[in-house]
Amino acid sequence: MDGPVTMLFDGDCGFCTTEASWWKRHLSTTDAGAAVAFQQVPDLSIYGVTASEASAALHVATPTRVFLGGEAGLVVCRSPKMPWKIVGTVGNNP
Repeated sequence: MDGPVTMLFDGDCGFCTTEASWWKRHLSTTDAGAAVAFQQVPDLSIYGVTASEASAALHVATPTRVFLGGEAGLVVCRSPKMPWKIVGTVGNNP
């Protein structure tokens, strides 16, 4: 993964909050990125996401693209720490 990733999750959704907490514990580093409740982002347009979209699905923004839903979860796993990088890479292949 080139550059940091930003996970935009719904701070009101239990599943999203659990995934973000897991990511913070297992994967998040200062170079890998951050998990942020979308409600705390003053201008979601910098990620190319609306509040309505962010409330409907998990989004992960990389320097070049925005992923959503299950694909976003796999992108998070491809951040630098092992063994999750392997999980994210293998999970993205049929």
